[in-house]
Amino acid sequence: MNRPSLPPSKVTPAHAVRDVPLVIKDGLRELRFTAKKSTKRWMEEMEDVLSSIPKVGPALGAATRTASHLLQFADRAAVDSTSTENPHRRAEFRLPPPDFYLNASDESATSKLFIKNHYWALKHLLKLKNKTDFFVLEESIFRAFRHFKEMQADANLADSPSVFSAKGSESSLLSAWIIYALYCSKPLLHHDGASQDPEALAESTATLTLQTCISVVLAGEITAFFPNASAQTETLEALKLADEVCGARLDRWETAILHKTPIQQLALELDFSIRHL
Repeated sequence: MNRPSLPPSKVTPAHAVRDVPLVIKDGLRELRFTAKKSTKRWMEEMEDVLSSIPKVGPALGAATRTASHLLQFADRAAVDSTSTENPHRRAEFRLPPPDFYLNASDESATSKLFIKNHYWALKHLLKLKNKTDFFVLEESIFRAFRHFKEMQADANLADSPSVFSAKGSESSLLSAWIIYALYCSKPLLHHDGASQDPEALAESTATLTLQTCISVVLAGEITAFFPNASAQTETLEALKLADEVCGARLDRWETAILHKTPIQQLALELDFSIRHL
């Protein structure tokens, strides 16, 4: 079976619009991400070198390790002290069901919440999966929201209930649109792509992108499985469960995204997964 590959960027008036502040924000994040990785790697190399020096080596190596931990702590403290997104950074937010983003009265506020929820859900899921070499592009999620709204307008969801056929429930079709929009926006980037085989990296990135995009959307559908849990516990546990569910049928999801009607096939897989939880 063919493995999924990320689709080429589409240039349409609705979702090709760039959000310049988010582009800059992503660029600064990439610089910080790369600097942290380089510093950590340099510290580890120095610790190894210093530890090999007779008598004083172990003490110097330990001091280098302590300095590295202090730098990481200072970096995190600096971010936390200036960030307005600390609840999301701590996963203290709840993932709403897909219809929350449909026909909201304030599209600007809805767009910001869509971006924030999916950006941080993807970040937390990458951390849970120990995929520390990837980071999330927030501007890509902005484009995903524009794409989702474009698909909504094309289907005229609000006025045409008949578009929901037997090939998927209303909720699953909405989720499928969000998954497809996120996947097409290419939200994940490997921080050291130059050192990887381009073809292998493209394939692994496409697979990881598909699984994470499905999982963060599916998590919003299954938060009811964790009644009376704190927002943090609910979100993290829903992400874990969604990732396990998606991973168990990843070959079916890959078939769905490559199908000539991917939205309908994704909706069918969502219906199946939710029914069998």
